[in-house]
Amino acid sequence: MKLKTWSIRAQYFLGTFVSLSLHMQWICTTCFAVSPSAQASNNELAQSFGAALNVKATLYSGYAAMQSTYENRLNAGVFTVHRLNGTELIKTMATDLEKMLKRKRLAVERLVQVAERHAAKYDWDKEPSDEYNNIQYINAPEPSNIEEDDYASLRKQMRFKNDARFERDVNKNTSIVQVPFNVYSKGTKLLKSVGWSKALNQQFKRNLELDPSIKWQYFGSTEGYIRVYPGFQWRMRAGPHDQLNIYDCRTRLWYTQSSTYPKDMIILLDRSGSMKGLKKSIAIDAVSALLDTLGDNDFFNVLTFSKKVIPVDPCYNSTLMRADRTNKENVLTRLRDMETSDIANFKLALRNTLDIIAEFHDRGDGSGCDCEIMLITDGAPDSYQYIFDQAHNSSIPQNHFRVFAYLVGQDKNYLEPVKDMACNNNGFFTQVKSPTGVTEQVLHHVNVMNRPLAYQGDHHVTWTKAYYDTTNGDEGFGLISTVASTVYKIVPGEPTAFLGIMATDVPISDMMNSMPINRIGVNAYVYMVTNNAYVMFHPWLETKYVGWGGKVKTKLDYNSIDIDKLEKDDGHNEVRSALVNRRTGKVPTKLHYTPLDNNMKSLLISSGVYYFVPVADTPFSLAMFLPSKYGHTKVNYSANLRSIRYDAIIDEVHCNEVQKQMRRNDWVEIDRIAAICSLRYSDVSVAETWRYCWFKNKQSIEEIGWLSQIDMLKLYLLSPNSQTIKCNQELVNGVLFDVYLTATLQSVWSEHKMHQNTSGKGIEMTFFISRSGVVRKYWHTDAQDAYKEDRNVVFRFDKLEYPLIYRRAVSQPKDSWLYVVPPTTRGNNKQVVFAAKAVRQREAIMGVSGLMLGYESFSSLFWDEVAQVYGVDCMDRTNKRFCYLVDDNAKIVLSKENQEVGRFFGEINGHVMNQLIEAKVFNRIVLTDETAMCQVKETKKNVGSAASNVRYNLPFFSVWSYFMWWTKELVVLLANVALYNWWTLAVVSQPVQANIRNQPNYRPCNQKYEVFVANRSKTPYTNRTWCKDNYAMLCEGEFGVFNVSNSNLFLIVTEQLWASDFERERCNCSGKSEPFSPIRGLEVEAAMEDTCWRAKMIKERKRPLTCLQAKEVTSVKEQPCTTEVKAPTNSGARLLPFWGGIAAKSSKSLRTFYSAWISCLTVHMVVIAVFSVICDGSLLRSPVL
Repeated sequence: MKLKTWSIRAQYFLGTFVSLSLHMQWICTTCFAVSPSAQASNNELAQSFGAALNVKATLYSGYAAMQSTYENRLNAGVFTVHRLNGTELIKTMATDLEKMLKRKRLAVERLVQVAERHAAKYDWDKEPSDEYNNIQYINAPEPSNIEEDDYASLRKQMRFKNDARFERDVNKNTSIVQVPFNVYSKGTKLLKSVGWSKALNQQFKRNLELDPSIKWQYFGSTEGYIRVYPGFQWRMRAGPHDQLNIYDCRTRLWYTQSSTYPKDMIILLDRSGSMKGLKKSIAIDAVSALLDTLGDNDFFNVLTFSKKVIPVDPCYNSTLMRADRTNKENVLTRLRDMETSDIANFKLALRNTLDIIAEFHDRGDGSGCDCEIMLITDGAPDSYQYIFDQAHNSSIPQNHFRVFAYLVGQDKNYLEPVKDMACNNNGFFTQVKSPTGVTEQVLHHVNVMNRPLAYQGDHHVTWTKAYYDTTNGDEGFGLISTVASTVYKIVPGEPTAFLGIMATDVPISDMMNSMPINRIGVNAYVYMVTNNAYVMFHPWLETKYVGWGGKVKTKLDYNSIDIDKLEKDDGHNEVRSALVNRRTGKVPTKLHYTPLDNNMKSLLISSGVYYFVPVADTPFSLAMFLPSKYGHTKVNYSANLRSIRYDAIIDEVHCNEVQKQMRRNDWVEIDRIAAICSLRYSDVSVAETWRYCWFKNKQSIEEIGWLSQIDMLKLYLLSPNSQTIKCNQELVNGVLFDVYLTATLQSVWSEHKMHQNTSGKGIEMTFFISRSGVVRKYWHTDAQDAYKEDRNVVFRFDKLEYPLIYRRAVSQPKDSWLYVVPPTTRGNNKQVVFAAKAVRQREAIMGVSGLMLGYESFSSLFWDEVAQVYGVDCMDRTNKRFCYLVDDNAKIVLSKENQEVGRFFGEINGHVMNQLIEAKVFNRIVLTDETAMCQVKETKKNVGSAASNVRYNLPFFSVWSYFMWWTKELVVLLANVALYNWWTLAVVSQPVQANIRNQPNYRPCNQKYEVFVANRSKTPYTNRTWCKDNYAMLCEGEFGVFNVSNSNLFLIVTEQLWASDFERERCNCSGKSEPFSPIRGLEVEAAMEDTCWRAKMIKERKRPLTCLQAKEVTSVKEQPCTTEVKAPTNSGARLLPFWGGIAAKSSKSLRTFYSAWISCLTVHMVVIAVFSVICDGSLLRSPVL
C-alpha cells in the first residue's frame, strides 16, 4: 500500500515538473528566436546597420565619385571594355617570354662559338702560365714563416665595386676562377684550360653590353674549375659551420644535365665480406657521388649483391625510380645500414641487372636513352663477357648500355677482370683508392657519356628547373634557371674533346617580369612548369618554412613540387597532361579554390577557365587561370592617350591650367599631355614589384643609378633624356589613364575633410587602388606613422598578384563592401577597420575604393543602431544576450569584448558554431598543403652512432680518412687494422657538436587546413542550442544569424539561459559545446598499409625530344677506357691546414722539422691504435658507418 502511494505521488510530482518545464520553455521561446517579432528586430538591426555603413563608406571613400567618373568616360568613348580572348593572351605572353629567354640562349651560343674558336687555335703543347685570377688567392693575406711562396704568382689585389644589377660588389673588367678543394690549382691540364678560356672575357663584356639584364655568365671546365663573369669575391668558407667551400661545378645540375642526355643508371654495389671498413665507406661515397650526377630526367636503382641480389629499396625490386631528391636520399639512408658478408655472386648480379634493363625498356619506361651499369667492387674473378653477349643477342640492342667499373681500395689482384668488363662494353674503368679521390674518379663517366655528343658536334641547349644558387652563402637573385650548352675542342685530325659547359643564369623574377599581372587582371594568375610538371613559378608556391627557433629555411623539395600539389581542381588533371605534352588549349572548371593568403585563412570560390601553351625552344609550358565574367574583360584606351610620347619639356602654363580645371572638376579632354601633367603634380605611388620601365643599356644604369618605378616613369615621360629608358607602353597608358581620372579624388577627399569633418567621424584614411597599380591615398588625421604597417598590408603588390584587400573586394557581390580588421602590429595596439569596394564598368574591374575607419567609430555606429532598434544594450547581463559581427570566414569583426575581435567565432561559442556548420550557414572546407614541412618526431638513440654519418660527411673527416690511409701505407697491415679501430673509438663514437644543440629536424609532409565560408542563401537562420540527452531547461539557448546588408558581414545574436558556471558544465552536451579553432597545419599521417605507394604513383612526364645513344664509330671506340690517376702533388696543402708551402721550396730546417713531426705522429697513432685493439678485443672490427 505504501509503495502504491509513493508511486502515485512520484507520478504527480514528475508530471508537475514536466508541465512547469514546458511552460517555462514556452515563455523563453516567445521572448526570442521563435518569436517573429524578435526575428524581425534582429534582421532590422542587420539591415539598418548595413545601410548606415554603406552610406558612410560610399560617400567618404570617394566611391560614388569614381563610379560616376569612369562611367562618364566610358560613355564618352575615352576607353572601351571588350571580352578578353584567353587563348590569344596566353600565346602572346608565351611569345614575349620566349623572346626574353632566346636572348639568354643566344648569349650562351655566342660564348660557345668564341670558346671553341680560341680552344682550336690555342697552343696546347706550350708550357702554360701559372698566373690567373684564382679567387682563393685574390686579396688574400700573404703566408708567414715561409721563405718562398709557391703560390706567389696567384696572389694579387683586385678591386670590386657595388653593382645593383648583380646585388653585390663586382669587377666588370674581368672574370674570376674558382678551383675546388680536391683539384690541384697548378696542374698542367688545368693551367692550359684556364689559359685559353681567358679569351672569354671580351665576349662576356660584349654580352653584357648587348643585354644589360643578363646576369652571371660562366664556363665550367672538365678540369674542375669554373670561370665566372663579372669577377667577385668568392667566399672561400660558407655554410652554418664555416666549412671549407668545396664547390665543384662538375657535380651541379646545370653541368651534368647539359653534358649528357638523360640516362638510366643501375648501380651494382658489392656487399661481400671483403667490402668492410674503409672500402665500404668509399663505396657508399661513390654511390652518393654518382647520384649527384643525376637529374630529373634520369632514372636509377641501386642493387647490392653477395650471395643474393637485394635492391636497396625493396619497393623497386625489378624497375628503376625517378632520380628526384626524395628517392636519392632514401637510398643513401638505407645504404648506411648495409651489412657486408658472404661471397659475391657476379653472375647472378649481372643477369638480374640486364633483365631489369630489358624489362624496363620493353615497357617504354625511363629516359629512352643510354643505360649505365655502374659496378662498385673490390675485385672480380672474371669479366663475364659471355653474359653481356647473351644479353645483346637476346633482349638488349647492341650498344644500348655501358659498363663503368670502380675498383675500391689498394688491392690490384683482381683488377684486370673488372677493367675488362668496362672496356669491352663501351665504358670506363678507374680505381678509387681513397675517400678524397671519389668525386674525381666518379666524374669520368660524365666525360665518357659525352663522347657520342662530341663526335656528332651536338650543342644541345638545356634549361634547368628553378633552384637557389647558395654557393656563396646567400641566395643571390633568388630562384633562377640556368641555360647551358657544351663546349668542344675541335681540331682537324684529332678526336673531338669535351672541354666543359657554358652557361648563364636567368632569374625567375625576370621571367615573371615579361608577363605583367595587369594583362590578366585581379584573381587571375599565370604559372609555368617543366616537362616533368615541376613548378617554376606559381603565386601559391612557398619555398620557405619557419624552422626551429623561428629561423626561415628553404624546403627540401622546394624545386621538385609537382603542379598537382598546388592545383587541385577536378579538371586540372587534364591541364597537367596538356602541359607535360606541350599542347595548346583550354579547360573550363566550375569549382576553383583560390587561397587568398599564405595561411589559408580566407578562400575565394569561383569558376573560370585554364589556358595553356608551350614555350618554344624550352622544356617549359605556360598556364593561366582566368575567373569567369570580370576575369574575361579587357580595357582599351583612346587613341589620344596612346599617341606618341611628348618629347618636349612639359609646358608649365599648360599643366597649371589643366590642374585648375581638374580641381574644379571641369570636363578636360583627356590626352597624353594632360595625363602627364596630372602625373607630375600628383602624389601617387605605383606597384614597385611590377616592371613598368627599365634602362636600355648598362651605361644608363651607371650614369643615372637605381631608380624606383615611379621615378623612372616620370623620368621617361617628363625628361628630354628619356631615350635611355624603355617602358611597357600598355602599362604606361594604364597609369596615365588612372592617374588622370583619379585626380579628382584629391579635391573630393579634401572637401570632405574640411566640410564634413571626416576626422571627427573616425575616418583615418581614404584610398584608391587602380587596375594599373596606381595608389592614391589621403590622410584625414595625423596618425599616418601609427598605421604604417597596416597601410603596407593594404598597398602591398606582388609580381603575380594584386594586394589582398583588392582581391577580396573584387570577389564580393557587386553591391557589397568588404570589411576587414587587420591584426594589430607590434607597438600599435589600436585597432582599425578597412572598408573596400570594387569600381566596375561592364564587368571590368577599374579599381578598388576604400577607407580606413577607427575601430571605436565603427563600434559606436553599431551600438547606436542597437540602441535604436532594441532600446537596450545588446549585451545585457540580466538576459545574457550577446551580439557579434563576423565576416564571411566567421572571423569576429565586432564584439563588446575587444579581446575577442579578430578571433574565430567558434573559439568563443563552439556550440552555436557547430550548429551553423551543420545547418550549412557556414561551409567547412578542408584544404591540404602537400608542400609543408613537419618536425621529425625522433626517438632516443645512441648519439654517437647517429652522429657518425654527419661527421663523416664533413670535409675535415674526409681529410682524416685520406690521412689515415696514408699512414696505413707506411705501417702496412698493422696500421691498417689499427687505424680502423682508432677511427671507431676516437671519431665515430664521439657526438657531433652541432647535434648537442638538439635542434629538431624537419621533413616534407602534408598538412590540413580548415576554412569556413559563409553561405548567404541560408540566412537569416534561427535555432536553439540544447542537448538531446538532457531535458533540463537550463541547458537551452537560442541564437540567430542575419546578413548585414551591402557587406560581407553577418550579425550573430545569442542568448544563453544557464545561470552559473556549474550549470554551464552540466550543459556541455558531450563536448559539443567546447570552443574550437580551425585546423591550421595539422599533419596528415600517411596510411601505412602500402609502404610502396611512391613506386606505384607514376606520374605522366615528357621525355626530351632528342637523344644520342652510344654510336659504334671508330673515333669513339678508340677513346681510352681507363686512366692512371695520380694524387695531386699539392694534396697535402689542401688536406693539412698548416702545410702552407712547406713541401715546396721551404727552408731545409723547416722541412726536416716537418718530416720529424710526421714521423712522430705516425708512430703515436700506431701505438694508440694497437692499444685500442687490445682494449677492444677485436682485430678485424670494421668501423661503424
